[in-house]
Amino acid sequence: MADAPPPADEPRSLFDRLGAALPVALTALSTVFAGMSTGELSRAMYWRSTAAQDQAKANDQWSLAGFKRDRALVCETTAETLRAVGGYKPVAEPPKTPTPEFVRRVGEWARGKGDPPAADAGVRAVLVAVHAGDADAEVLPLARKVDPAGLNAEIAAGLRNVTEAEKEFNAELAAVKGQATTAANDTKASAAALRYDVDSRRYRAEAPAHPGVGFLYEVRVTTSTAASDRHRHRSENFF
Repeated sequence: MADAPPPADEPRSLFDRLGAALPVALTALSTVFAGMSTGELSRAMYWRSTAAQDQAKANDQWSLAGFKRDRALVCETTAETLRAVGGYKPVAEPPKTPTPEFVRRVGEWARGKGDPPAADAGVRAVLVAVHAGDADAEVLPLARKVDPAGLNAEIAAGLRNVTEAEKEFNAELAAVKGQATTAANDTKASAAALRYDVDSRRYRAEAPAHPGVGFLYEVRVTTSTAASDRHRHRSENFF
């Protein structure tokens, strides 16, 4: 008796055909999402480190402001000491340098008067919130709307204004230094005191300019923090 032919293979359903490939596909898909999650987390860490760097720059501006206020007091005290010890005699004074416009505006805004020292509307909104000490929950949504290029331009302009404010007193300082060098013996102390007077006014004028730049760096801290939070949340969702 001849052997019976083997039974024909039954057709496999779509589920059967996909069954073997599904675990492989899911593994590949999970690997992709894990990579995307890690990438977003790396971006979040990058923006956090950027925020820390900008916070350090803001602190530098505040430190410079305090330093210049202290220097103004030292120069003021030195001028009074010279007049008291050397005997005050009137000397010719060059025209006094007015407070630079940028510094005046920053100082008024810091005292709660005038507009924030920025032209960009988004930056101005965050400046007001930061200056008022609003909570992060209120500041970060505003920071997400800030144009990075506009903010960088505002910071660059602020730094240029600080440099210009320092130069405003150069002519007056040169005049009083020359006067102190050529003064007669009986007026040398008064001429030297005049030089310290100008230094005191210069430091007092420059000091408010630095918090203005410091606040702009604080704005960039909030924008970097907002970007970091966004990438962190995306990382959690991909995970």
